[in-house]
Amino acid sequence: MSLLCAFLISACTEDTFMKNQIPDASMVPTDLSYAPVLNAREFGRVETAPPTISSDGLMPFFELVNIKDKDGNVLGEEYLSDVTLFNAVPDTVYITDEEGDTVRWEKEYDLRKVGKILIDEGNKFGIGDYYFTLKTTTEYGDVKTETVFDDVFHLNVGPLLVSSIAYIPRGVNILYGSDTKSPEPIILTGNPDVTYGMVNYKDTLNIDPETGEISLVSGFNSEEVLVLNPEISIESNISKEVVTFKGIISVWLSEDPVVIPKETIQFFYPTFQAENLKYGYKTETVKEGSVAAWNLWKRVGPSPLAADDRPAKNSSQKALLTNTTVSNVTKQFDSWIITNPQNLLSYELGYGVTATFYYKNQYVEYDLTTGNTPTELEVYISTDYAGNRKSANWTKVNDVVKSWVNTHDGEGRLGMPYPGDQLGVDNGLKDRSFNADGKWVKCELDLVDYTNQNNVTIAFRLKTNFEEDEVTFVKGVGGNRGGTWSLSDVNYKAVEK
Repeated sequence: MSLLCAFLISACTEDTFMKNQIPDASMVPTDLSYAPVLNAREFGRVETAPPTISSDGLMPFFELVNIKDKDGNVLGEEYLSDVTLFNAVPDTVYITDEEGDTVRWEKEYDLRKVGKILIDEGNKFGIGDYYFTLKTTTEYGDVKTETVFDDVFHLNVGPLLVSSIAYIPRGVNILYGSDTKSPEPIILTGNPDVTYGMVNYKDTLNIDPETGEISLVSGFNSEEVLVLNPEISIESNISKEVVTFKGIISVWLSEDPVVIPKETIQFFYPTFQAENLKYGYKTETVKEGSVAAWNLWKRVGPSPLAADDRPAKNSSQKALLTNTTVSNVTKQFDSWIITNPQNLLSYELGYGVTATFYYKNQYVEYDLTTGNTPTELEVYISTDYAGNRKSANWTKVNDVVKSWVNTHDGEGRLGMPYPGDQLGVDNGLKDRSFNADGKWVKCELDLVDYTNQNNVTIAFRLKTNFEEDEVTFVKGVGGNRGGTWSLSDVNYKAVEK
């Protein structure tokens, strides 16, 4: 408890509203100061640092009075509704004696965010300068004082730079000696007031600075079919900032027309070599079950079923394996594998996008009475995961995943096989023709409904289904056994239509 109190007090900044300080009740808040936020992006999320203020030890309460543009015009409610001001929220701290009995309680405050300004993503703040007027109030007993600080916070918003752009089709055939051109690119995200430039192949290709159309430099010719992958620069006409893009178009130069193969892009294929963002995933275990924490999700050899599709650069590919059962005892278990969020906007037009993964369950034994599996792998997708699993919204997608058992052939079957060997008591969920016990299963999830999203996250949750604290498997008799579970070769693929 003393550590908690020390933490709460240590969160205070200068003028920390210490409860033992004797305030001057007549003193109004003064000297409110915010660091300006410069070059934020239009309609994007903004969060300020906490301000400084003199309030003689009293807790200030912050209110937004108005927001003005650079000409001093007061903006409407549609701007104010996107803004959140953080104020101190009291937390009751109970003080106990040596026997654990409460002797008194006190209110403490976590002050780390007091006065911070948060503007949500998708707001109304376009390019320009904005000035925020705030009112701060303090109370001490029956005495209430307040101060209005005009234009105390300055927000400068610049153009949203282009982050997603597409040529459709991606592959373009330009004939020598002709005036054929590529199509104009489509800006998927970012302010379209831009100028295009060619970074490489300037002696071969031209780009129209206004439209982005690509053509052949006058007089260039060759006896060969050339395949060029130009790098394109895009300069904001507003801020003069420049971003560059590689791999957004493939230009085939030839004397006669050629058939350009459809492009396949494996744009996310983590190796799982270690648990961090570099290698594509993190884990979060809610209940450790029978297995020691250090032994959860061991890295082992990958699925051989995925070998033909795995890129050559993934020579160090790993699978993740955990055994939920120790000495035939399976305890309550709940663990998540969360892969890196992906931006799918670049593939919104002209592509089919899928996520593929491989998994295997082995040594799973059913409840003797119900025939139910003790463990199950659930697959989830989210469009708002930002590092906190609990605060994100997740949709379970097991029923819409297409599965192949120990093969790539055929159309696959909708859904994932029920864990275990499909024998024993019929619980209405088993299917002996769809048995994957001890076999690798290839699963594919169509992401057609998510290509308009810039933050798509797929997660895997392995959990127990029984209500008891633990269950036991008896050799020769049977009973619940959670078994081992493996996950391998999670990847995203975009195929040109």
